[in-house]
Amino acid sequence: MKILFNKKIKKSFSTIFVLSFFMQMSLFGIPVLAAYSPAQISYVVTGEATVGNTIIITANISSVSNLYALSWDFIYDSNMLQIQSIESGSILGTSVQKNIINNLGQASIWISKTGNVESTNGSGTVAIIKAKVLKAGVIDLKTTNDKATLNLTGSTSCIKLSDNNGNMLMYNFTDTSITSKIVSPLSPGKYENTNSNLTYSGSWTKVSDGSQQYSNITNSVLTFTFEGAGLNIYALMASNRGIAKVYIDDVAYDFDEYNASAQSKIVFTKDGLKAGIHTAKVVVSGTKNPASSGYYISIHAIEILGAPTNLVAGKYENTDSKLNYTGSWTKVSDGSQHYSNVTNSVLTFTFEGSGLNIYALMASNRGVAKVYIDDVAYDVDEYNASTQSKIVFTKDGLATGKHTAKIVVSGTKNPASSGYYISIDAIEILSAPVNLIAGKYENTDPKLTYTGSWSKTSDGTQSYSNVTNSVLAFTFEGVGLNIYALKASNRGIAKVYIDDVAYDVDEYNASPQSKVVFTKAGLSVGKHTAKIVVSGTKNVDSSGYYISIDAIEILSAPTNLVAGKYENTDSRLVYSGSWTKSFDGSQHYSNVTNSVLNFTFEGSGLNIYALMASNRGMAKVYIDDVAYDVDEYNASSQNKVVFTKDGLSAGKHTAKIVVSGTKNADSSGYYISIDAIEILSAPTSLVAGKYENTDSRLIYSGAWTKSFDGSQHYSNITNSVLTFNFQGSGLNIYALMASNRGIAKVYIDDVAYDVDEYSALSQGKVILAKDGLTPGNHTAKIVVSGNKNIDSSGYYISIDAVEIK
Repeated sequence: MKILFNKKIKKSFSTIFVLSFFMQMSLFGIPVLAAYSPAQISYVVTGEATVGNTIIITANISSVSNLYALSWDFIYDSNMLQIQSIESGSILGTSVQKNIINNLGQASIWISKTGNVESTNGSGTVAIIKAKVLKAGVIDLKTTNDKATLNLTGSTSCIKLSDNNGNMLMYNFTDTSITSKIVSPLSPGKYENTNSNLTYSGSWTKVSDGSQQYSNITNSVLTFTFEGAGLNIYALMASNRGIAKVYIDDVAYDFDEYNASAQSKIVFTKDGLKAGIHTAKVVVSGTKNPASSGYYISIHAIEILGAPTNLVAGKYENTDSKLNYTGSWTKVSDGSQHYSNVTNSVLTFTFEGSGLNIYALMASNRGVAKVYIDDVAYDVDEYNASTQSKIVFTKDGLATGKHTAKIVVSGTKNPASSGYYISIDAIEILSAPVNLIAGKYENTDPKLTYTGSWSKTSDGTQSYSNVTNSVLAFTFEGVGLNIYALKASNRGIAKVYIDDVAYDVDEYNASPQSKVVFTKAGLSVGKHTAKIVVSGTKNVDSSGYYISIDAIEILSAPTNLVAGKYENTDSRLVYSGSWTKSFDGSQHYSNVTNSVLNFTFEGSGLNIYALMASNRGMAKVYIDDVAYDVDEYNASSQNKVVFTKDGLSAGKHTAKIVVSGTKNADSSGYYISIDAIEILSAPTSLVAGKYENTDSRLIYSGAWTKSFDGSQHYSNITNSVLTFNFQGSGLNIYALMASNRGIAKVYIDDVAYDVDEYSALSQGKVILAKDGLTPGNHTAKIVVSGNKNIDSSGYYISIDAVEIK
């Protein structure tokens, strides 16, 4: 007889019956009638069971019939796991009632359909547990349907199933276990794909010879941690390879493993990481480039890069342990070089210094290297038709401190090369040179930094080189410098850089001659950089490419001269180049081209005194960078003003007198003489009134004599000058006329007048009257012209007084 229920009664009865069923099974362990079911219970663990990670434990059921309710009790070692949540699965749908208990050491859930609904047939998930792994060990999932038999050393998972009549459903099951482990960070070194600290999840296949693991299943993952400054990932590239997604400290990078032919190489490099522990993950992305026939990702090996020890100033052979080679490099038997033609093979190092030189053995099979200094890229071609060991790259002028360097085999070459090989012979770290200050430094001074290949003569008089890109570098504090060299017939052209501005300097001379080959003056006060480079070029007359260094002279910022007269021996006059001081100190002289006298001054002008003579040349005089030619030639020796510049604005001015190496046709030589420098002050304006020749507001320059009674100033030295300013509408000039008087050149507001002071009888009188000027400021200048009328016996100009109207 069959008992019938209406829907309302059946719904109430089903709920009460199921609850009663599970209470009997769970609380009292009372057996209930089992109904036949071909169901199968299994478990899936998702995630890496490494200490600190979270895993998902899913209980699955398949081929179940007439399922109405279920429960799952899981006991565990709370030192091994921390259960974060337990949720119902999909098998009974969403219209269910459930109860969840999550206690330390045990997690339980029971789930039932509600009301008069059909039981479930099919497959799905029973429940899902999310747990954090706390400790390394084995966690068993051994199944029972009798809760009384649960224990940590036996059955740990009790799953019960029932139909809508409360009958227990029987099932088959497949147990599993979880092996949790501590994954050690990889330290610097190379690790094969089979290393136990590499954790593969998803679906990966290991080849029989262990050379690689590969997968084309999307989201299959290789994870590891490492302690170092970077890493290289090696793979077997091939025509069926896809694109991997790599995460370093959660930053994503794509790398393509496709290659038309199979090739084992570095497919990804990351360096320059901070010291410490880092995370890495390689994911099969399920993407590829169009040329590939597949999505496979290959893992051959992982190489962890250590934080390199800083190189300091000095030269390091290619075998030095502080140089970190990654990829595929070969060391020659005699240790003279490392070389590689495998693309993306890398040499990395860090250094403390102001620059570096890279030495290599250039040859006909060399390629182009990519050099990175502080992540700035440079292309370096090592090709040479014949084998030659030399500096292939120089970088200097870096800021003091730590820097990174990387040399990469680029896999490119110039068309003339037969190969792609990159050679490393040595690395030279350049120190930040000590600043040179004002003075002269011999070529042997330790503050001069030579790099490349230089030779020193036995007597120490010079350093020389004909090896291209050999360099002398230094820094200095001053306003300029002179470079001294021994010029000769086998000399080449040097490239000189001052604050990165390039100049070509030809050291060729038909006969040996020690001299200044380069001068740079007028630099701003402060620190400057200098570099002299063997350029490997020469003029057609030279038989060689040698560059010679004799000495370096640093020019100081001269102290300003103020109004007054300064002898040629004054310390504020800065001579550079080659000058000779006469035994009596009356002059400095030179015939060496580009020898220079520098000074600065505050005033309204200047006079340059020299001993003119028959062997004198042309000087080039620069006042505030404006050039003037001054010829010091005279048929007979004569001490006089050879150059005057006045009317300058008040303030500081620069002056430079240069031996030009030119002369007029009458001269027998190129000598330039310096006797004295006279700085002119800006005169105070005279106002209406009469001023005796001795008044301080009258500015005499050149050679003037004051008479013993003060009645006059007089001079017969050409270009001796009296200057003054005045405010008014005119002036009178008084003089003592006489039979030895010459012709004065008088300038009023730059308008010239010739005034003849000759008189057969001596008499004091007005020699020039100028009226009708516009009221206001005016300038006046009286110059000894060196001219006279034929009746006069001399060239003297006399000044008695000046009267302003």
